[in-house]
Amino acid sequence: MRKILIITVFISLLSLPSWSETFTFNDLVTRNNLYYKKFSDIPFTVEISSKESGTFKKGKKDGKWIIYHNFISEDGRKSLRQLIEKDNFKDGRPDGFWEFINKDSSLTIEEKWRNGHLRERITFKDGILDGVWENYWDYGQLKSKYNYKDGERDGIGEGYYTTGKLFYKVTYKRGKKDGLMEYYSPNGKVVFRGTFKRGKENGLLYYYTRDGVFQKTESWKNGIKQFEYYTNDEIFE
Repeated sequence: MRKILIITVFISLLSLPSWSETFTFNDLVTRNNLYYKKFSDIPFTVEISSKESGTFKKGKKDGKWIIYHNFISEDGRKSLRQLIEKDNFKDGRPDGFWEFINKDSSLTIEEKWRNGHLRERITFKDGILDGVWENYWDYGQLKSKYNYKDGERDGIGEGYYTTGKLFYKVTYKRGKKDGLMEYYSPNGKVVFRGTFKRGKENGLLYYYTRDGVFQKTESWKNGIKQFEYYTNDEIFE
């Protein structure tokens, strides 16, 4: 009885992948969206190493994955490897933060919703926000987009309704509102239009109903309201 038990355990161990072996994608095949080692009917569960390095669990990507780019040095003497991407998976689905190394050495970080859709994309350069920062609704539609330069908002920032229609548009300069700002109702009508300078209201601000009917105008100078008037042309200081 004891001999039979030992033989059974020994045979079971032989059927498992050896953790000292190195596997690449060339050693794997896919069936019904699961990964298997060639000539095996057991979903793959082990770490692989190639241009992509990571771990499989029951035939699905699971945990941290790293992607490299292999290339030859300019003098042709060395084989080099450059990190270009870091991914995270859970039960075969994108999970958590993904990192991408761009050609200009800037870093783009992405976060996924649990359903696999992109949630957020941010670009850094030398550890500072520099580039586009995008946020998405959980079904994949763009929610907001801002441009950054040297860690500060710079240029046009936009926000969107769940329908994909434009919600607002704001102009920034060195981190402060500077220029035109507009807000829109869900039906696409302008409900607010005004100008800012160095983060403060400056000039005329116009207000409308959600149907685009004019309500009032305000006059501002360096963040201080000068006067306002309504559709009946009455002026209030």
